[in-house]
Amino acid sequence: MDGASLAQAQAEIPTLAERLAAAYPAIDKDRIGKVTALTPGDPDEYRGMRAGAALALAATGLVLLIACFNVASLVLARAVDRRREMGIRASLGATSWRLVRQLVTESLVLAALAGAAGLVVSIWSRGLLSALAIPAPVPQAVDLSVDVRTVWFVAALVLVAGLVPGIAPALHASRADVVGALKAEGFAGGARRSRLRDVFLVLQIAGSTAFLALAALFVQSYAHTARADVGFDTGHLVVMTADPQLHGYDGPRAQALFEALRDRVAALPGVAAAALTSWVPFSVGGGVRALPVSADGRDCSAGECPAALEVAVTPGYPAALGVPIVEGRDLDSRDRGTPNAVVSRAMAESLWPGRNPVGETFHTGVGPGRRAWQVVGVVPDITTGAIGWPARPLFCRVLDAADTTGDGSVWLMARTSGDPRALVEPVRDALASIDPTLPAAQLETMEDHLRLPLWPGRVLLAFFSLCGVVALLFASVGLAGVTHYAVTQRTREFGVRLALGASARQVMGTVLRDGVRLAAIGTGIGLGGAWAGARLLAAGLHGVGPGDPATFAAAATLQALVAILAGLVPALRATRVDPVRALRHE
Repeated sequence: MDGASLAQAQAEIPTLAERLAAAYPAIDKDRIGKVTALTPGDPDEYRGMRAGAALALAATGLVLLIACFNVASLVLARAVDRRREMGIRASLGATSWRLVRQLVTESLVLAALAGAAGLVVSIWSRGLLSALAIPAPVPQAVDLSVDVRTVWFVAALVLVAGLVPGIAPALHASRADVVGALKAEGFAGGARRSRLRDVFLVLQIAGSTAFLALAALFVQSYAHTARADVGFDTGHLVVMTADPQLHGYDGPRAQALFEALRDRVAALPGVAAAALTSWVPFSVGGGVRALPVSADGRDCSAGECPAALEVAVTPGYPAALGVPIVEGRDLDSRDRGTPNAVVSRAMAESLWPGRNPVGETFHTGVGPGRRAWQVVGVVPDITTGAIGWPARPLFCRVLDAADTTGDGSVWLMARTSGDPRALVEPVRDALASIDPTLPAAQLETMEDHLRLPLWPGRVLLAFFSLCGVVALLFASVGLAGVTHYAVTQRTREFGVRLALGASARQVMGTVLRDGVRLAAIGTGIGLGGAWAGARLLAAGLHGVGPGDPATFAAAATLQALVAILAGLVPALRATRVDPVRALRHE
């Protein structure tokens, strides 16, 4: 229904569901239909995206504050050059409020120009942001267009960016000593202004250090996740799934179709093994369920039993996955219809620690639904949750017709000795040769399949790295600019020092000492903020702790080097002051 509203679609779906149930009673009986708008997507995923967006806005707000502190410190330093102008205006009758209004207006005009430029950049960067889209089977529709809400949000940012850095310098300029300013003497209240600039600089450095430390933590976390051992060989593996129920297949016909597909794929050149399974590692949705298990036959109704994941497979599943049989044997045709199972090492250690589980019996379920299983083999642990998390207990049984009619589709796994991408089209052709009307819901290599579980770490890495670079740039520019103005203000002092015999090295040390002192204070505060932020984001870190000393030391070292480099040019300028000209200054 092209152009239909959400309400119209929701009213039409029940009728369509009744027609499908009448046409296909074997597979569509008692099924209901539901319409969900694509933009919000799945409710759980949507809530996760909202939480991520809130985190991004909070971090962006911190970067904006760092930029405001940067501008405020530079405006305060520039106020030195305008003290005579403010004195003349005040002597001619300008009130303090008029002076404040003038300086704040100047700040707001600059912020408005920056906001307009930001809107243009946001339009240009839509393609860049879409590169970070969620690589999910069902795409999430994320609207990145600039609308009225975006414009109002930018207007609010303009007010913040114009008022925060403009009010403090304006208040200080409005309190200037008129007599001293007209005489071009050192401005009154300079010490207090210098302390305020120091506060702004410390806050900038603290913010940049926090972002640098968080970015370094997520770099290590992503690297650890990307190279983590998931328990099987992810290379040379192709996975495919389809949903024959939507094309009128019942359970036995769907099972026959998948088994025929497996046999055809197994016969393709270069295919080492092929198998069917109700669930592929890191896939989203059904096909796997957690059941309470016990080795002593007790009823698990009280909830005291551990849980294990149940996966339905065909013979050859370990070979297709690329894992060996540790103990016993693999499932084969003899196990169809029998209560035989292959368990993972984690399940074996959980139920029979220190023993060979082959031949042992375990029970699943509670109450009348309890079922006994006999162990015929053991396979290594396979990661079933997030990459880097401990493996959960798991057992495999033989796939039957009932597994093809559940909510989760059956998956085909094919291992090749060559490039897995070269096997994608032959697998598609094999499916088309059996049923040309049945499309593959998903067909990709396992490496591509891993993009979804790796996506959160990749986004956090990119986001905090970008924030860290921008914040570091702001802090270095602010430190360099304020140090430059401080050197300009102290030109006469440095000339006197050089005239009295001070060396260039001593003058340079004097200039750098102030910058390094502020950098040290800001770095310490920033590391504390990074530790607190990492504790809040600890769920997204793998393989590295929220207070990793090496990571924090690296961030502090980088911040110190940047602080030294930012003050080096103004320090060199101070050493080249001509004592004679400096003594004649003013």
